[in-house]
Amino acid sequence: NRIKDLRKKQDLTQEELAEQLNISSQAVSKWENGVCLPDISQIIPLVKIFGITSDELLGISDESENEAVDALIKECQEYIRIGHYSDKMLEIHNKCNDMLDKYPNNMRLLSYTIGHIAILAGELADKNENNTDEINKLYKEAIRRANLVVKYSKDIAQIMDAKQWLVRIYCSLREFDLAREWADRFPDDFFYNRGIQLAW
Repeated sequence: NRIKDLRKKQDLTQEELAEQLNISSQAVSKWENGVCLPDISQIIPLVKIFGITSDELLGISDESENEAVDALIKECQEYIRIGHYSDKMLEIHNKCNDMLDKYPNNMRLLSYTIGHIAILAGELADKNENNTDEINKLYKEAIRRANLVVKYSKDIAQIMDAKQWLVRIYCSLREFDLAREWADRFPDDFFYNRGIQLAW
């Protein structure tokens, strides 16, 4: 449907589009009727013909992604504000994971969820020390997300928060050498140098 709409906006017939792509008009017809999908090698030629980005061709909208993430974070913050965070912790965790399945590279959501996972792991540890496999799995996931944020985010606040959580998590795991290693990455005069104190 997307290809059909874009083709019509360019005032192209199926045959004309097929000619520009060096494929058969039957292939274009099959795309537009949902019989099959274009080969990935056709993405770049298609976006050039239609004069759009690959995200636009694939129907991916940064605006709708940001709106969805903002709404979820607002919902989570409301739970915290009204004092139901402990009751809703697992629900928040699951909702955030569902959203990350949809937007796996959203740095804001990755950053936001690191602390939730670490707190959830800590709560589980306080309630049931025998559940070490689940606790370690949660901490490992929090570490993975924090490292992604440190490596790929362009937002300094997100990066510093992720580093701080890495210090805290490694302290919780009693891996103090790693905690100190991350704590030493904070500037001496930076607000987050409390991470250094925590690590030591």
